[in-house]
Amino acid sequence: MAAGESTIRNIAVVGQETSGKTTLIEALLHHKKLINRLGAIAEGNTVCDFEPEEKEQRKSMFPAVVNLSHGGLDFTLVDSPGSLDFLGQTLPVLRAVECAVCCIDCASSVKITSRRVWKAMDAVGLPRVIAVTRQDAENCDFERVVKDIQETFGPRALPLYYPNGAAAAFTKVWSVLKPADDAPPHVKEARETLVEAIVEADDAVLERYFEDGGVSDEDLARVFAKAVREMKVIPVFVVSALAGVGLAELLDGLAELAPPPNALGRTARKGEEEIPLDAVSGLVGQVFKVWADDFLGRLSYIRIFAGEMATNGSFTNMRTGETDKYGNVLVVQGKETKSIDRAGAGRIIAVGRVEDMMAGDTVADAGAGVVMPVTRSPTPLVSLAVRPKARGDEQRLTGGVRELACEDPCFVWHFEAQTKELVISGLSDFHINTMLKRMKRRRKVELETKPPRIPYLETVTKAVKYVEYTHKKQTGGAGQFARVFIDLEPRPRGSGYEYLDKIFGGVIDLSFRPSVDKGVRDKMAEGVLAGYPVVDCAVALVDGKTHPVDSKDIAFQIAGREAFKKAFAMANPVLLEPLVKLEVTVPQQYMGTIMGDMNGRRGRILNTGNEGNLAVITAQVPLAEIQNYSADLKSITGGEGTFEIEHDRYEVVPAHLQQQIVERSKADHKEKEEE
Repeated sequence: MAAGESTIRNIAVVGQETSGKTTLIEALLHHKKLINRLGAIAEGNTVCDFEPEEKEQRKSMFPAVVNLSHGGLDFTLVDSPGSLDFLGQTLPVLRAVECAVCCIDCASSVKITSRRVWKAMDAVGLPRVIAVTRQDAENCDFERVVKDIQETFGPRALPLYYPNGAAAAFTKVWSVLKPADDAPPHVKEARETLVEAIVEADDAVLERYFEDGGVSDEDLARVFAKAVREMKVIPVFVVSALAGVGLAELLDGLAELAPPPNALGRTARKGEEEIPLDAVSGLVGQVFKVWADDFLGRLSYIRIFAGEMATNGSFTNMRTGETDKYGNVLVVQGKETKSIDRAGAGRIIAVGRVEDMMAGDTVADAGAGVVMPVTRSPTPLVSLAVRPKARGDEQRLTGGVRELACEDPCFVWHFEAQTKELVISGLSDFHINTMLKRMKRRRKVELETKPPRIPYLETVTKAVKYVEYTHKKQTGGAGQFARVFIDLEPRPRGSGYEYLDKIFGGVIDLSFRPSVDKGVRDKMAEGVLAGYPVVDCAVALVDGKTHPVDSKDIAFQIAGREAFKKAFAMANPVLLEPLVKLEVTVPQQYMGTIMGDMNGRRGRILNTGNEGNLAVITAQVPLAEIQNYSADLKSITGGEGTFEIEHDRYEVVPAHLQQQIVERSKADHKEKEEE
């Protein structure tokens, strides 16, 4: 380690679901004698999976932080969820660390989650190593897995260690750089390939290597760390967490190769300018996790990039512009925390007592004006309309969904004015249901959920002229009278509503003409055909009549409403449905099945392509046809498929489906009236 270099090493442990990330961290803690016995996922007693939902499902859902020391260095490891359902929890972690250990299960090899996280690491330029885990399991083939890794991630991935066997025969690892005399031939042969890949990271060392036919251990160690930092080499380790094999070698490798906190040359944005963090004075940190602890209250996990934080201090949240005070500065070990006086640049800590905090928020000294980059979260794909079972629990519900949205960037909510529903969205059914369980546990609120109403629209397809309606009401005193004639015609899609006043000669007083427009707008918002908003039409007020005593504003509003309703029915009304662009990524063997499934959903295939051994299918499909697509795709591909959606445009609903939607809407309206 160079003089003056930080002893801190921040490392994310990532990878596919069931790849053994949590068990590996548990084994490293046990190896360093920080815990007395190995916890087990099945028993719900690991250091990192401490949330009730994680124990119930036996999987990591939220990042967990642990600390250990090795080789004179202070490691902070962040156990990150491997399920795509909780990808939004993993992505902020990647900006809080300088290195990642990507775990790949030897028995199942490379899965789509590893590919997805790998792309995210590429996007932020994060150095990484690979740990092939569970080499002690049955049906393991290390060389096959290495081949899969290289085919998927490129030839940069090279073994640094080889196993001496598989399953029960795996008892030690062979070093490639320093092969033992009795090492197998394939291990010794692998050394030349690895060394050549390493020295290519430094032109001077590469030149000496070819001139002298070798490289010194000192140069090799220095250039190896540079090659990893620049991602020119991705070393592959092999371990068994349960048997404890390969753990010491993994820790030694991370001590030698993982970059220190200041090694990646990070930048921040100040106004429109991008500046190096080295040029920033004072505190700059970024939140990567927000968690509500039953005892400590709300905790914000922060990576400090510059400056320091001291107990009972304050900072400015650059998203809100507010200055927030916090309490203790906490070092985190799983669920446990320990107060420290202060923490400096490079450290990962937690603070409490700050309510309005979200993953990705930049915290800084007042006036610093800098913002750290934020990773774009995946688009929420699944939605539910929610309401409390008990009247009076609306405030609990709203507070609960706000809290969850702060904790998970992929859990979003909004009030849908068109359908008057509170709609929550997430990455999958499982994701949403897990978050709702958290809210029920914390807020003690029972919920009713259902698929949200599809936001259909209504419009007309032909013009009608001189449609008349007379509103006349006499109640003994002052009456109500208004007579209007309107023209109604369609407008191009997306052009909206237009109102034209074509009255001549003063047959309707000037003060009453806007009342007709208001009545029309009210009816358009309410809908005519099936209770959905009317769009893209023009209404012209062409004639009418007033009464010197009984004509008034409300009368012309009613006349406008009813005239529009009458004209709308005559103008060949249709429903418009939202279409989305759907991009599905699956292993090649599922491509035909996915395309057939798209056709069954009234989809139109726009494009097909390949990403390595994955197929990418882009289609345009009605939103109504993919409300359960997350679960359906998981069923088709065994969890090996992903998809992304974005709104495309509106199109006319086929006639036979329109009638069904209208009838269903009328039935829903009748049911609400009876309630």
